[in-house]
Amino acid sequence: MDGISPNGRVDYSIKASGLTIPQQALPAWSVALLPTDIDLNFGGANIDLDTMARKTIEAFDLNKNPSLPDAFGKALVEDFKAKKPKIVFGHSTVKNGGIEVAMEGEVYFPDSKKADGSMTIDVAGYDRIVDALKEAAKSDEQMVQAFPFALAVKGFGKTLPDGRLEWVINTKADGSIVVNGAMLKGPDKVQDDSAGQDDNSSGDDGANRTDNSTGGADSDGGDNGGAGAKLQP
Repeated sequence: MDGISPNGRVDYSIKASGLTIPQQALPAWSVALLPTDIDLNFGGANIDLDTMARKTIEAFDLNKNPSLPDAFGKALVEDFKAKKPKIVFGHSTVKNGGIEVAMEGEVYFPDSKKADGSMTIDVAGYDRIVDALKEAAKSDEQMVQAFPFALAVKGFGKTLPDGRLEWVINTKADGSIVVNGAMLKGPDKVQDDSAGQDDNSSGDDGANRTDNSTGGADSDGGDNGGAGAKLQP
């Protein structure tokens, strides 16, 4: 961590090898999938802790209850996102025997509200995962659904020269998800706000009709000089 600054960065790393997990309470098929070695690297960038600290100090008042305004937290989050912070996943691996899962990517906020993200995942020994789930499906009802899902995921994968399977996943603020260039999910439906505007305009038209009818009554009188009045010789 590089301290409090307008553009701070923080990095964490977790490493462990030779992990053993008690297997008594676990189904036999899951043992082949339990990780034995992990190397996780993650952190954040463009983190404006300086502004957050200053605004908190300025707004904090022990003479008030609560000491911070109710809307302060929401405003602070919006200010934090406005700096476009990024959650960064450095190259990380999880291993178990002939299975290795590697990943890296980042998540950021381009419009300060919804997140964009990209993640690359590659797996060595994916067929071993599928085989374990296939075996599990024989005795575990939940795995009956997981097995075909694993096959579908494999179908989206790209085979690398070394035999590993790779998935490049891109998510956008509009809700769309693209995997290896193929659209998995389209953008979310945009809410149409024009309906309310149309209703208002209809109301205005109604008011105009009322005014016109009033004007018609005045013109019948002939002496009010309205827009429809005729000049008298």
